[in-house]
Amino acid sequence: MEAPVEVIGVEHMDLDDDIEVYDIEVDVDHSFIVAGVVVHNCPVCGARDGLKYGLDHRPVGHKLPWGSGPGAIHINCRCATTPWLKTYRELGLDIDEFEPTTRASADGPVSAGLTFEKWIESKPAAVQREWFGPGRYELYRDGKITLRDLTNMRGRELTLSQLRERYG
Repeated sequence: MEAPVEVIGVEHMDLDDDIEVYDIEVDVDHSFIVAGVVVHNCPVCGARDGLKYGLDHRPVGHKLPWGSGPGAIHINCRCATTPWLKTYRELGLDIDEFEPTTRASADGPVSAGLTFEKWIESKPAAVQREWFGPGRYELYRDGKITLRDLTNMRGRELTLSQLRERYG
């Protein structure tokens, strides 16, 4: 008789094995990170929500590095990867694509195309102030920083002092 196995969390999965499975079993073009549309996201993960990465972990259409990868970017990271499948036409089939409809959020189902960045932009000032913190919120409200400015090119969160020094 085998001992029961307990699944602790996504952060313990070997993401490289996942990507190898994608590459072998389905025709995957890229992976993309899903951080979630919730106020509990940290700036490091919120900035990565919806970004694409190649199967070699290189950024696709942006410069934010993969780092340790989803689920391992930091302690208690809740990010995950989702395969970005090739289109039917890329596979040689003359079939229209299904349009993604919804994804889960703290507010209930929202449009599948809504990223954390767009979600936080849509929230009232009080929610933004709570999430950013007073100093970062002031820079954000005044248009001096965006969500992605909260991290450096290595994907590490910048302090308020560093943000003020860079963006003013």
